[in-house]
Amino acid sequence: MTKQYSIEDWDRQARESQSWALRARREHVQRRRKERWAFLIAALVVLVIAALTWAGKVSAMTWHRSAVSVYDSSPQTASGRHTTYMVAHRWLAFGTRVRFCYRRCRTALVLDRGPFVYGREWDLNYATAGAIGMPIGVAVVRWRVIS
Repeated sequence: MTKQYSIEDWDRQARESQSWALRARREHVQRRRKERWAFLIAALVVLVIAALTWAGKVSAMTWHRSAVSVYDSSPQTASGRHTTYMVAHRWLAFGTRVRFCYRRCRTALVLDRGPFVYGREWDLNYATAGAIGMPIGVAVVRWRVIS
């Protein structure tokens, strides 16, 4: 003999199967929504990095290491200006602010041309070298362009 199902049993069974299908659909939609947001955020990050690189801002944020030497800043500079903390560079524009770190950190202005010795990228005057704790002579320091 087969079991007789009442209408209530059929209704309950239909509701359960319907709720399972709705729950599965809802989870699928939520998962897809999260995947779309993750993709959009990743695309936005890539675009921002590309825009900053194109604008030249990323290179201004990175630190570099170079050999530098100390020089006696005479009253005559290539720019005609004089300040306490100044450095010489071959091609950076006059007035560019550069942050140097050896034992301590100091910001200096590019106000002179040089160095004209192979293997060196910067000449620091005595005041700048003393402010960062660099010994007299040649040393490797960290630097980055601020503006």
